[in-house]
Amino acid sequence: MRTLLAAAALALAAAPVAAQSRDAPIPHDTGQSINPVFEGWYPNDDGTFTLSFGYFNRNYETALDIPVGPHNRFEPGPADRGQPTHLLPRRQTGIFTVVVPADFSNQTLSWSLTAGGETHAVPGHIRPEWQIDAMHEVTSGNHPPVVTFTGLRWRDLMGPTPDDPPGFEPPSAAECYRFCLAHPAVSVALAAPGNRAELEQDLALLDDWHPPDPSAYEALRHHVDRVKKHAREFW
Repeated sequence: MRTLLAAAALALAAAPVAAQSRDAPIPHDTGQSINPVFEGWYPNDDGTFTLSFGYFNRNYETALDIPVGPHNRFEPGPADRGQPTHLLPRRQTGIFTVVVPADFSNQTLSWSLTAGGETHAVPGHIRPEWQIDAMHEVTSGNHPPVVTFTGLRWRDLMGPTPDDPPGFEPPSAAECYRFCLAHPAVSVALAAPGNRAELEQDLALLDDWHPPDPSAYEALRHHVDRVKKHAREFW
């Protein structure tokens, strides 16, 4: 194998410089075509399917405006499926989605774009090998962060409910935020302290972070359920 690799390297080194230059792609700022891209599909709870699309604008600097019509359309119709008409340079991933019915089966839905004198089209479908997770970026393994807000439920979590068990002490603001951040999906908890002392308690979480112990977590979770039960407004 080492011999074969060395021979290949010598052959490449001996190739004319001009030939290598011709084979290399040359970036252009303008005048190039755009490729629509099918990113994949994912199922919906109601039995329908969502197709995800992006595109690759080969122009390194120029955004193109292509209105819905003969040069920017879906087939079969309607031609307008919510696709972008202002197309930014280079690769744009998962820009929009199209929902198709539960009986889509073996059908395809094609998006075509004409730019730079070329027309390119891509079919969307629901083949099993193209199924994706809408909340998971495949190339990086990244999941979008979860941000909590109204973590005190407008301070209701800091007060009692008619159903509290004997001896239950409502949590402090800091304990509520500790509860929020203990959830494995949560990355950020937005806080709105009511006074300086509460602010200092909340900030102390940064210096003394640890999840609540299991019994405290369960007690607070039940308190959250009781507060939701007696809530007068949306959660």
